[in-house]
Amino acid sequence: FKYAFNGIDADLSNKALKLSYSALKDYYQCSFKYFVGRILKVNPMDQDEFYMHLGTFAHEVFETMKDDVSQFDVVFDHALANQRNLTAKENILFQNLKPQLRKVCEFNLLHQQHMQLSNIEVEKEISYQHDDHTKLVGYIDKIILLRTPEGKEYVSVVDYKSGAESFDEDLIEFGWSLQIPIYALMLENHPDYQNKDILGLFIQHIIETSLNSKTI
Repeated sequence: FKYAFNGIDADLSNKALKLSYSALKDYYQCSFKYFVGRILKVNPMDQDEFYMHLGTFAHEVFETMKDDVSQFDVVFDHALANQRNLTAKENILFQNLKPQLRKVCEFNLLHQQHMQLSNIEVEKEISYQHDDHTKLVGYIDKIILLRTPEGKEYVSVVDYKSGAESFDEDLIEFGWSLQIPIYALMLENHPDYQNKDILGLFIQHIIETSLNSKTI
């Protein structure tokens, strides 16, 4: 080992690629990281898995939460019970995040009440066959279907983020900020959505990342 990654000596021309946004992100961040994690399937050591638990947990809360915010405590406690191998520290952190997740659920309900809503789909599995060898797959956190009184149909996409990640159109050409554009590509080519105009692509931050309470 010479402390350098010199590529892979293999013929992959006839091997089907099944890629997710996270896999593409790993590749553009570091091709060696992609090789170790996605090809060799080596798990990283000493990794703080709190944010992974948090993302899974928050998605379950938003997926199972219905239109009755009074049921939030029941939904929250059930989702927390489904989290395995949490440390005492992580349990305390989750409990302290409870008020913020409640505010997100309250905002979501208020948002829905002000839309010409047709339907909402959550944790929607979707795929796009780019060519004979390449398929993009993923789960979209929330798809909002809208219909005007005239019958015009629109679709909006919401992706939940527990960190400070944002969308920057100028970074696309460098292989960054690809998640939202990939979702748009998938929807435009999916039979359930291809005849609907894409109204908006949004990132919703679910955890306050600063001490400014006005930004929540």
